[in-house]
Amino acid sequence: MKIRSPLANPFYVALLVAAAVFCVTCCAYALWFGGVFDRGGWQNHVLVDFLRRRGERVLAIELAVVALLTFASLATDQWWRTRGLPSSSPPSSAPTSTAKEES
Repeated sequence: MKIRSPLANPFYVALLVAAAVFCVTCCAYALWFGGVFDRGGWQNHVLVDFLRRRGERVLAIELAVVALLTFASLATDQWWRTRGLPSSSPPSSAPTSTAKEES
C-alpha cells in the first residue's frame, strides 16, 4: 500500500508557517524584553511600540494557533495519508464468516 507524503496534510503546511511566525515574534520579543532595542536607539520604532502594547497577547494567540494546528495535524494525519488510496480491507458486502455450513 502506497503512503502519501507527510506534506499531503495541509495542517502541516499551516503549522510550519505558524511556527515560523511564532519564532520570529519570540525573537523580537526577547530582544525587546532584553533591552537590545533601547541600547540601539530603536526606542521609537513601530515594532518596539507594538511589542510594548500587544506583545504578550500576540505571543499567546500565536502559541494557541500553533497548538491547535499541531493537534489538528496529528488528529487528521492518517486520514490525509490514506485519502483516495485503495483500501486494503475487504469490501463490506463480502462474507466475514469462515465457518462451514452444515447440512
